[in-house]
Amino acid sequence: MHGRLLVYDGDYRLVDLEPKNGELRVYARFDPRFAYWCEVEVRRAKLTAVKTCEVCGDEGEPRRGRPTTKTLCEKCFASDRALARGYSERYAEIYLDYLLANDPERPRPEQVDAWLERLEQPL
Repeated sequence: MHGRLLVYDGDYRLVDLEPKNGELRVYARFDPRFAYWCEVEVRRAKLTAVKTCEVCGDEGEPRRGRPTTKTLCEKCFASDRALARGYSERYAEIYLDYLLANDPERPRPEQVDAWLERLEQPL
């Protein structure tokens, strides 16, 4: 999307970009002369995102049978649900957030879950 937007408006401003409820949310400012075509590109990216697994990039669909809606393929959704059954919904959500962050500095899911457990303990 970024490359196509640059073709239309080389000076556009991306304000925010986030996945939410299984969809892609894009907030950007375009030169009014090119806004129509830029919005067409944004809509194209949104339509592609709602059919693309957020974890692996395969064909997916919004999965509402979990705490937060994420666009996942069958395999990633099955793994997510197996983690939820084997551990907890919270752990599955933490693990999915860990995968999506793609940040080697981010604490491992088991560390985050343990920290949350300790925070929930009465003093």
